Amino acid sequence: MDVVMYLRKSRAEELKDTTEETLRRHREQLEALAKRQDYHIILTFEEVVSGESLYSRPQMLAMLEAISGGDYDAVLCMDIDRLGRGSMAEQGIIFDTLRRSNTKIITPDKTYDLNDESDEDMTELYSFIARRELKIIKKRMRRGILKSVEDGAYLSNAPYGYQKAKIGRTCTIEPYEPEAQFVRMAFDLYVNHGLGSAAVAKRLNSLGAKPRRGETFSRNSVTFMLKNPVYIGKVVWNKKHYVQRDGKRVSIPTPEKCQVIDGVHKPLIDEAIFNRANEILTKQWHKGYYEGVIKNPLAGIVFCGNCGAKMIRHPSGRRTKTPFIMCPNSGCIPTASAELVEQAVLSSIEQQLKEIEVSGILNKSPDLSQYDKTIASAESELKRVASQMSQIHTFLETGVYDVDTFLDRRRALEERTAILKDLIRRQQSEKEAAANSDLAAAASKIRDVLQIYWSCDAPQRNTLLRSIVKSVSYYRSPSSNHPSSSPFSVSVTLQHFTQE
Repeated sequence: MDVVMYLRKSRAEELKDTTEETLRRHREQLEALAKRQDYHIILTFEEVVSGESLYSRPQMLAMLEAISGGDYDAVLCMDIDRLGRGSMAEQGIIFDTLRRSNTKIITPDKTYDLNDESDEDMTELYSFIARRELKIIKKRMRRGILKSVEDGAYLSNAPYGYQKAKIGRTCTIEPYEPEAQFVRMAFDLYVNHGLGSAAVAKRLNSLGAKPRRGETFSRNSVTFMLKNPVYIGKVVWNKKHYVQRDGKRVSIPTPEKCQVIDGVHKPLIDEAIFNRANEILTKQWHKGYYEGVIKNPLAGIVFCGNCGAKMIRHPSGRRTKTPFIMCPNSGCIPTASAELVEQAVLSSIEQQLKEIEVSGILNKSPDLSQYDKTIASAESELKRVASQMSQIHTFLETGVYDVDTFLDRRRALEERTAILKDLIRRQQSEKEAAANSDLAAAASKIRDVLQIYWSCDAPQRNTLLRSIVKSVSYYRSPSSNHPSSSPFSVSVTLQHFTQE
């Protein structure tokens, strides 16, 4: 009988054994069983991960793919719940694959045939018990985390100005003076010297301060700092939760569940100054320009050729009463008239269409190799992240990581996984679209857009551009401080056509 062997150590397993010891012990028991029963172990899959989520278990996914063709007689494992104890839907995927491929489950205690009604009932019962056990474990962990937070512990990433610390066994944060001095300066400049968020950001950047993420402070990062109650010794919990939407990890505010608790960490800012800063913020808050109607035909299409940020439309300026295109990063790149940029984009599209029509490219097959390279690279990185995810569970179990460090690392790896999966999904979608694309039809569509473009309003023009343009890169020399000085340039990348 040809079988595959699946080994999994749960993160919740006893801490007295290392990962290697546990997997070695299980492997020896299953190999001894295989020898006694004359089973031939063809493939072995092993991982250290929670059985809660099927799609964070690369070895299980690989095993399901291997057995789906019906080439193996059974899966050898220590017990039923080693295969998983997640949602009914995910367990259904595992058991349906085993059932359809006529693959049995062999454990040291019993052999299960999912095409046998009594065995199927028994596996469903064991799965139900495993899911209930998992829910109890998760509820106990949540209670422990909540109790720590209520006691003033700080379990999230340390914000700017702080670093991780412990008071006894309580995870918390402590001031990190190289950054804390800039936090105090930001509040002082904003409250006592009348500078706005953008001016404060510019001052911090000029002094060499760097945020944790990104190269420079922005208006938004300073505003977030001014509104963060952690700087007056508070801990904020349940402010938002995360869900997966279209392969992306999206945060959703939960104000009804949000808790602000006195922390055990030392505040950086006096509460009176903090309250005054937030009073000023409330008074100076301006509604964004977007009011539900697109006024910028180039919205979401034009990017700064200097820093890569998405360019925005401003209704007027000091030198002109007409709208202009600007980079959101202050002082990054000189502006230009929105109307002139729009005309330049259309001129570039017209020129590219002429070049396409005379190049003969409309009769060539699309090159898909770049999509394959990107997908392969992302899949390789996804496997590496999955390996890291397994490793951090090992570090938690062996005491290398404390709970605080483990949660931070897991959150970072989950975000990375979501980004990679989204990249793979988008590249596969683009590859399929490219493979099925009719370049002649795409060129015809560009001609149609050019013909009707100027007769449409701003929202319609934006829709038309998005249908044929991937992106536009805008660039102007830093010495061009006046609209009448040296000209700007735009580089337009069309859908289905790669600009040479």
